[in-house]
Amino acid sequence: MSVPQVVAHRGLARIFPENTLESVLGALDAGLSAAEIDIQLSLDGVPVLQHDSDLKRMSGQAGDLRRLPFSKLERLRMSEPGRFGSRFHGRLCSLARLAEALAQRTGYTLFVELKEESLKPFGRAFMLRAVAEALAPIRRRCVLISFDVEVLRLARDCTRFPVAPVLRSLGQWSREARSMSPEWVFCDRKLLPEKGGLKALFGRSRLCVYEVPECAAALALLARGATAVESFRADSLAQELALYR
Repeated sequence: MSVPQVVAHRGLARIFPENTLESVLGALDAGLSAAEIDIQLSLDGVPVLQHDSDLKRMSGQAGDLRRLPFSKLERLRMSEPGRFGSRFHGRLCSLARLAEALAQRTGYTLFVELKEESLKPFGRAFMLRAVAEALAPIRRRCVLISFDVEVLRLARDCTRFPVAPVLRSLGQWSREARSMSPEWVFCDRKLLPEKGGLKALFGRSRLCVYEVPECAAALALLARGATAVESFRADSLAQELALYR
């Protein structure tokens, strides 16, 4: 598994509708070595790429995807009309379809976030099993991430996926997450101290800091010990950072 410096937040969301097949493939085609996606479950338990449980922002049609079967969801255009109008026509993408599209590619890391909006109604074990099955073709290149620490503990016990908690606070790290010795940890830049080294805070766990659009801020965080930064403008940020290598 590659160790990225820049992670494409919801795929290459600066250019493509977020959390779509096009946004993930676009990130890799742009030369990035890592992308992050969000996963929700359809009514019949199919993992799909989607940040919101509500479909309005991405499809223009109101509705809770957790209450619709995948056979209906897969017909929806995920064009993100508020940002792109009618420019894009891609359909909602299942996690299995994405895994199939990525199966022959190498040299990337895919961070897969299990969203709490689906974990709660479907249950941790059910969602984890569905996601693990969909990711089977690319398991060695994936890291499971979540705000829900308990589903990551379950993943530790039942799967071989690396895991990464997304922290709500630094206190949560010491109280709940550190004991898992996660391979990665995701942290909002606003939660971090303004100065000082970061490696001492997270030990051997690699730190990915989000949301970081500015090159100067990314350079400072990487110099302080962050392994990677996550950004909605990952492609241009990576190009800017490359000038300083």
